[in-house]
Amino acid sequence: MIETVKSIFKYYIAYFIFASILSFIIAYFFIAPYMGNDKALGLNYENTYILLKSENIKIKDESVNEYINERLSYYNKYLENEKIKVDRLLENKRTLLKNGIAFEQHKDIDCSINFFIEKALILGKTDLVKEYINLRKKEMPECIY
Repeated sequence: MIETVKSIFKYYIAYFIFASILSFIIAYFFIAPYMGNDKALGLNYENTYILLKSENIKIKDESVNEYINERLSYYNKYLENEKIKVDRLLENKRTLLKNGIAFEQHKDIDCSINFFIEKALILGKTDLVKEYINLRKKEMPECIY
């Protein structure tokens, strides 16, 4: 009887270890990258809305055009919010340095300017990309990768 309980218990331990490892892998490699830096799940290189708009494909269905424009306005609004965050970080760094307070890279800044530049490039905002690349070179050389 005890041998049967021990063998069943071994299978439960093996199942628990397998399930724990599997859930960690799923969370770490598939879910966690989207949670870091407040990344939007739909904003990536394969995004069809941006592709359709950038290729100037003529779509006759007005509802599809409205939907694409609605999604693009969402991404532009998201990019504007990210721009505000980056500007706040830059202003914070300028204030710290101007007041002679020691600046700590890991505590005082999160290098979200890299993410902003990447997403602005995807959306085709080349003027913003050039401006913020120059700002990154001048004011955030620690964030250049």
